[in-house]
Amino acid sequence: MTSKPLGLATALCALLAVAGPSQADTLADAMAKAYANHPGLAAQRAALRGLDEAEFQARAQAYGTVNLQADYGWQNTDARRSLAAPRSRDDTDPFDLGLQGSIPIYSGGQIENSSEAALQAVRSGRSSLTSAEQNVLLAAVTAFEDVRRDIALVGVARSNVRVIGEQLKAAQDRFEVGEVTRTDVAQAESRLAASRSTLAAIVGQLARSRQAYLAAVGDPAEDLQDPPPLPPLPESEQAAIALAEAQHPDLLAARFNAREAESQVKVAIGRQLPQVSLNGSAGYSDDSVFIDDVASATDSNAVSVGVTASVPLWTAGRNASAVRQAQSNLARAMALIQDTGRTVRQTVSNSWSGLDVARASILAARQQI
Repeated sequence: MTSKPLGLATALCALLAVAGPSQADTLADAMAKAYANHPGLAAQRAALRGLDEAEFQARAQAYGTVNLQADYGWQNTDARRSLAAPRSRDDTDPFDLGLQGSIPIYSGGQIENSSEAALQAVRSGRSSLTSAEQNVLLAAVTAFEDVRRDIALVGVARSNVRVIGEQLKAAQDRFEVGEVTRTDVAQAESRLAASRSTLAAIVGQLARSRQAYLAAVGDPAEDLQDPPPLPPLPESEQAAIALAEAQHPDLLAARFNAREAESQVKVAIGRQLPQVSLNGSAGYSDDSVFIDDVASATDSNAVSVGVTASVPLWTAGRNASAVRQAQSNLARAMALIQDTGRTVRQTVSNSWSGLDVARASILAARQQI
């Protein structure tokens, strides 16, 4: 993994260590549990390990192959040429053992570019893992705050029901002594019914928030502590957009995918070029023959070294089609960089606007209270 995912994991472990054992869950606890136990992250990590192995396999092509082959057989022949001739019996059990090896000398750049493509795929996978980690941690933070918000709203709604119930009782008492009309009592009853309906809706929302917390973190939300202060933010919206364009993992993954596609174009072009390899073999053969119980054995050793060259002359257009396909994939990857960039900039702008609205709403709510 890259330094960023390692740094993220180290930071989360440090947060969990600072939090220490406690009956109540802190925001650091929730984030650490989500990071350690989320099945989506486990799937992403497994996919990244597969990409690492694919890169190793691509690089291993440059070192050639060596195969060991062994053959053993037995054959019995029992025959005679005529009725007067004696019967002839032949037994053979040949044994062959050999090594064959091949090392590529020139592959038209296929091995080098395949290795580079695999490396870019690994980098893209790491960026995708970072993006998945951010989404998981964001879901944990959101679920944590949603539960705390809904717990507070349930408390306010219950208090509201209690206060309006007392107002209804007061209105009924005043109606009995003739100070208010029946309409005033009915309005108080209506407000109490509305407050009870609001309480039921908020209780249901709290239940949904608890389920979202369980899905995001992996443990039920029992007792949640107040979160720490917010981290520092960029100075302006443009600064936030510039930071996202430089470091957003989805945008980085799109750029790495484009580099991978560019290397795949070179691989496809390399298939049209000559291929040269160094080949060698070494073998041992033991041919034992028994003719009428008379043994005859022949042992032999053989060693050969040679160079093989091949040039594709006719492939019915497959190689040219593969080049065009790789070029189309490259064009698609380049377009996805632009599309991802637009999405990232839009997301940052929307988030910044939402932050401004939230700050204004908090100020207005305090003034209202």
